[in-house]
Amino acid sequence: MTPEEGLCYWRGASSLGEMPTVSLASLVALEQDRTASVKALWIIGLSDVCFAQERGSFGQLRGRGYLAHTNLTGGDAAHSGGEMWLTDDGVMVLNGDSGRYRPRSAEELDEACEAFSDGDIDIISMGWDVDLNRPARTLRIDSSIRYSKRAPL
Repeated sequence: MTPEEGLCYWRGASSLGEMPTVSLASLVALEQDRTASVKALWIIGLSDVCFAQERGSFGQLRGRGYLAHTNLTGGDAAHSGGEMWLTDDGVMVLNGDSGRYRPRSAEELDEACEAFSDGDIDIISMGWDVDLNRPARTLRIDSSIRYSKRAPL
């Protein structure tokens, strides 16, 4: 996948460009149908951090109709990956849901979130599911972890 096909490299919040947004309430309510079209996949690779709209034009050309994390890496190794949404009020919501590249520990997920928190955008992590010992796939506002280098939320 190339930048011409929708691959974006993380260079701070300005990298988000025209990324579509979703209401935080939709994510909390698990309105998957409403949020699927605005979801992006992220990867922390060995030398860069990239993301792309899961159901963008390149993803729609895939056999299954959407991207996989391996489309972002070309099948190469990566540190971790997951999903992300940008809310209407400019907060990035992340999880570590990737079949191949998901974070292996809560600490690794925290490190990924910290990498995105550059001071220009606030991050909400869906957190770690201790019962399943894997990244959580649902957003719980009362237990989610926020990462901010701006003023307190």
